[in-house]
Amino acid sequence: MISRHQHKNLDWVDLESPSGEEIASIVDEYDIHPLIESELLKPSERAKVDLYPNFMYLILHFPKYTTNKDKESLQEIDFIVGKNFIVTAHYESVNALYDFSKAFETNAILNRFDNLDNAGILLYLILKALYENMEREMDAISNMLRDVEKKIFAGRELEMVEALSSINKTLIDFKHPIQIHKEILNSLEIAPESFFAPKFKHYIQATIGEYQRIWGRLESNKETVTDLRETNDSLFSAKTNSIMKNLTIMSFLTFPLALMVGILDMKSEGNPLSGVENQFWVVLSIMGTTTIIMLLFFRHRRWI
Repeated sequence: MISRHQHKNLDWVDLESPSGEEIASIVDEYDIHPLIESELLKPSERAKVDLYPNFMYLILHFPKYTTNKDKESLQEIDFIVGKNFIVTAHYESVNALYDFSKAFETNAILNRFDNLDNAGILLYLILKALYENMEREMDAISNMLRDVEKKIFAGRELEMVEALSSINKTLIDFKHPIQIHKEILNSLEIAPESFFAPKFKHYIQATIGEYQRIWGRLESNKETVTDLRETNDSLFSAKTNSIMKNLTIMSFLTFPLALMVGILDMKSEGNPLSGVENQFWVVLSIMGTTTIIMLLFFRHRRWI
């Protein structure tokens, strides 16, 4: 599907799951190198940037937050940036790009783009919108971490083991595709200013600033996950040790008492309680006294 947007002499063509015929028509219209046509037909495994005489070709992968473990959590966007045109291509709907296109149409109609006279500036605006969307996703993960923190200190440590693992997996899915973005963005600074806007480097540096803010949020969330996991493990271990301690004390109390009852209940000659009146109550008293003595001993040794 081809969507076209225009502002003054600047064209933006957005391709969503494009067919071969649609790609061929755009390649012919903007005199794009045939090698790019084959690149656009299928997703690419790695990000890259290539400079051609009349345009720049850029591939970036953007993570997307999803709770469906079977659903792809990565979105590829290809950018072909000429002096007065930009082509974006992707293989599924990208919500942030769709929202930006609506805002772009509105601002173009209202003539709010005073300095938008070059595709390099439009590239900055698109990347800024994509990074802002990622920042909102980072906000959602931060809120999840605050909720997990409350539940940890509410005594739900076992439940939070899986929750923390899930959040950590999401952060890993975010980190892998965007860690190469800085290298790609830095390489854009070598693009000739005569080809793009005179202040193109300024916009690239601003884009790098947007990226670094996202990376900082990502690292902060990763550190929070690590801290919460350590806290959760410590609390869970302490609770487990306390339970095991209580079970050990109970076992230590019940075993000798059970042994005592078994011996005193034996029907054999020489049993001191054999034939004694109220034998049940006598045995019960002995057991109670023994239990109290053992508990006092444990308390004296500070075992309980």
